[in-house]
Amino acid sequence: MRDFCLDHVAEVRSAVIYEKPQSLVKCEYVWKRTDEWINFPWSVLPVVRKSGVPITPSREAL
Repeated sequence: MRDFCLDHVAEVRSAVIYEKPQSLVKCEYVWKRTDEWINFPWSVLPVVRKSGVPITPSREAL
């Protein structure tokens, strides 16, 4: 996203709520850094366990 934006503006800055040390993207504005698993209230789908398998939300979870 940063590279796309740089083609259109002079400067790009990014902000996140949480940043993990292993993240490849380093943001300028970070509220908190953590190694812990983060469970956001809006995360209704289960964790993806197998690569390449599409996620289909069940109607009961919604």
